[in-house]
Amino acid sequence: KEQLYVNVQKNLRQFQPYGGGGTTPWSTGSQAAFDNLKNNGRPESSWTYEVGFRTSRDIDAAFLTGIDAQVNYYHVDFRDRLIGITPAAAIGGIGGGGISGGTPSVFNVGDVKTDGVDTAVTLRFGKTFSLYNALSYNRSIYDSDYSTITGQATGTRIGGIATVGGVVPTGGKFIPVSPKWMNKTVATLTIGAFDAQLVGDYAGRRYTTFTDDAWVKSYFQASARIGYRLPPRIFGLQKAEISLNVTNLFDEKGAATVQASANTNNYNVYPIPPRQWFGTLSVMF
Repeated sequence: KEQLYVNVQKNLRQFQPYGGGGTTPWSTGSQAAFDNLKNNGRPESSWTYEVGFRTSRDIDAAFLTGIDAQVNYYHVDFRDRLIGITPAAAIGGIGGGGISGGTPSVFNVGDVKTDGVDTAVTLRFGKTFSLYNALSYNRSIYDSDYSTITGQATGTRIGGIATVGGVVPTGGKFIPVSPKWMNKTVATLTIGAFDAQLVGDYAGRRYTTFTDDAWVKSYFQASARIGYRLPPRIFGLQKAEISLNVTNLFDEKGAATVQASANTNNYNVYPIPPRQWFGTLSVMF
């Protein structure tokens, strides 16, 4: 069975309602800044174009009995990116109030272009074993530099990492925190009441600033699970299962979560948790 599919959609993101900080109208630094956003600001929006193909087939071979596969390509035009610029006193006099250093004012600073490919394959070897692998490629770049003087996209790509004349050189730079390459592999074995699963996750290098002058390295992390379904009638239950799970099987070191918050130099990193073991007993009465 084969299927060819096409998807075109438009998405619109409302302004963030939370007033405690960030790129939201309710956290602008002055009444003038709020009025500027009300009169000139636009919500972020995107057009997504996607085409893909998927298939599912049973195979009469010595070992391989079935295959499921899919591949899709997508392109996203993301428009009117919103950011908070601090201080913004130079932008038409609508910067922060009396708070030292000013408080954020919110501006549309340009677009983002994304192209990506996702593939996935599952090989089935009877009811005993299956192997799943998914590979993802994503290329997301800022369309333009922006100015902290005007609070607008400049339509330029000056390059480098230094802010020149208020122009932040984001044009042509990769979106931070988002890796180009990702891969996931899952091997599942089932023999009677026993099952085991081995999972591997790969994430490529991630930039950590808006000008791509710093990054965290790629990592591969594995996890494993073994389980056994207990005879429920012995215990007077509908279902009973015991399992052992291990995360970060090889005790990989690296960055699990990255927060990009600056044009250069600075970023926040939260490490991959160390190897952990979990035992689980689940029952259904």
